[in-house]
Amino acid sequence: MPWDNFGEPAELLRQLPRTVRMVGVATSSMQGKVAGQLLAAARRANPKATVAVVLPDETLLLHLNEAIATIRG
Repeated sequence: MPWDNFGEPAELLRQLPRTVRMVGVATSSMQGKVAGQLLAAARRANPKATVAVVLPDETLLLHLNEAIATIRG
């Protein structure tokens, strides 16, 4: 399907600035922990920012949730 069928939102998405950060870690459980730390740092720097965390496996969500809870206190 051509992009023209989607109208203006498709153009808007292509033009928005993005920042992608890739971080390597030693173990899979560290992915959730590091993601939680990066998320907390991003929220402190800009509380109104929209942030997406993409995890390769749903089992890492528990580690992410624990990291966020630890950082929040």
